[in-house]
Amino acid sequence: MKLDRHPRTWILFGFGLHLAAAAGATTYTVQVGPGGSMTFSPAVQTIFVGDTVHWVWQGYNHSTTSGSPDCTADGLWDSGVQYIGFTFDHTFLTPGTFSYFCIVHCSSGMTGTIVVNPPPVATQFHTLTPCRVVDTRGAVGPYGGPSLIAGADRTFVFGNQCGVPPTAVAVALNVVAVLPTDGPGFLTLWPAGLPRPLAATINYNLGVIRANNAIIPLGALADISAHCGQGTGTVDMVIDVNGYFQ
Repeated sequence: MKLDRHPRTWILFGFGLHLAAAAGATTYTVQVGPGGSMTFSPAVQTIFVGDTVHWVWQGYNHSTTSGSPDCTADGLWDSGVQYIGFTFDHTFLTPGTFSYFCIVHCSSGMTGTIVVNPPPVATQFHTLTPCRVVDTRGAVGPYGGPSLIAGADRTFVFGNQCGVPPTAVAVALNVVAVLPTDGPGFLTLWPAGLPRPLAATINYNLGVIRANNAIIPLGALADISAHCGQGTGTVDMVIDVNGYFQ
């Protein structure tokens, strides 16, 4: 039996969750009048507090002017009427929804919106002594058997297991696919209650025991769903946790 292990590989499923301290501010580019159009592209840009919007002129005789879509300026920013090659930046320091328009073509519908979300929540990583939470080779139970069935899902609660508090938002774990009866196959782990992502957490084949590391966000009940993606039969799964984010 071959053991195929990749201890340096970490799979991170973000699902919009910022698992580390918020990174530095980001600059987002909006095209002004691309292709001769009277539009901003994208017309709606979502950013975070502290980020900057960088408008780039692709057409003539346009402005980016803060104000309501009825063409009333509010004085927050105004580039003035500019031409191809001009750029204008504005940094957003408060959350909210900010409308703007081209002062020349507002009546023709040349408007845009910047949606500014609060800063991402920073989380802290807490290490744990590696501890086994799931082993489907064991007796039938919430963390044991039966084996995972091809095409089916199971959900496991990690809160209050192996030192993971119920308030944790993600766990660092090692997942092992053991003795699949068919292959190739894959396991996908994701926060319970959300749609299953397309990416696999680990891929395996018939006759191979394979392990991989992953960071998986937790669902509302501090739980994780697991999907067995193989043609027929079953596979056993072992999960050890070695840390959590909170």
